[in-house]
Amino acid sequence: MRFHPFVVSSFLVWLSAAALPGAAGASDPQGEAGRSDARPEKQDGLAVALNDLWITAVAKARLLRSEEVPGMSIDVDARDGVVTLFGMVPSPSAQAAAELEVVKMDGVHRVENLLEIVPEPHQEATRTHDRALERVLRERLVAQPEIAEPELDVAVCNGIARLRGQVENADEHRVAVQIVRETDGVRDVVDQLEIDGEHASSEHAASY
Repeated sequence: MRFHPFVVSSFLVWLSAAALPGAAGASDPQGEAGRSDARPEKQDGLAVALNDLWITAVAKARLLRSEEVPGMSIDVDARDGVVTLFGMVPSPSAQAAAELEVVKMDGVHRVENLLEIVPEPHQEATRTHDRALERVLRERLVAQPEIAEPELDVAVCNGIARLRGQVENADEHRVAVQIVRETDGVRDVVDQLEIDGEHASSEHAASY
């Protein structure tokens, strides 16, 4: 189930604020309302989707307040209790620390740690290259008549391209992934595209 971006953003902001120190109820360590990582009871349908939003918001809040990881540089996404971390960190220790912050949360079944290790002196140049590559990928995807949805989410980190969004069918999915995979500068493709709300592929589309 997908939500309007404004609904998602508002929900995440509210939950992130609730999860940060100083939020209402945070001073009550014994009460359920005071636990920043007390997971809502999981149910079907809408409640499952809201549970993923909750996990995303609290995981992001934990990373932001951690002194061991650059929380602002890490994108967090949860689906059915599986959390994906995508972004750039300066060291293996920061990469491991980010995963540890999330994996111990209630309701998290597994963490897909896709964080790229880039030493700080090289991060600015890497981000500049990534942003340029993102622009190229978006232009190529929009130019394809086989792709009905031009607003696919494309993000690049250290040459790793991540695709998110909805496609109408398997053919559209295949074309989108192939375009990204064959673009110069793309080292790997993380395929998180969906068809009718289900992941079109559960694995990386390619590795170079």
